[in-house]
Amino acid sequence: MTVEVDQSGRIEDLSTGTAIAFSNGIHDAIFVNAGTKRKLIVKLRRTSFIPAKDLPAIIFSVVLFILITDYSIDVLKIDEEYTGKNEIIEETIKKLFLRSRKKRIPYVRFVRIGKQSPAHKLAWEVHRLKGRLRHAKRVSEKKILKYVE
Repeated sequence: MTVEVDQSGRIEDLSTGTAIAFSNGIHDAIFVNAGTKRKLIVKLRRTSFIPAKDLPAIIFSVVLFILITDYSIDVLKIDEEYTGKNEIIEETIKKLFLRSRKKRIPYVRFVRIGKQSPAHKLAWEVHRLKGRLRHAKRVSEKKILKYVE
């Protein structure tokens, strides 16, 4: 199965939450509130194992992994939002799948996801409602840190 992935409210924008969604026949979304993102950034900047310039891309990858881990996805078409960070995102997702011993690691492609995409519409809706949609998952700082560390 191939799915499109989009986000609304960038990870590095600490004044608002972030919604990441995928869609193509099936759909799901996850929300990280602004407070959680601030705590994460503060904690991870104190460590020296992740360069500060790569933090948003790595956090995005971890949250995306948490979102898709329960699904059997062959291809991830991720919206090009982190110019120059595609390799970091792809590598992080692959490492997380290998560490979790999932049999199927999705092929990652970076494409332009337009405003008409169901993934874009779902991410925007979850972001606008601050994760209060019935099926939108919320993720905690602890869960994200579990995968980063």
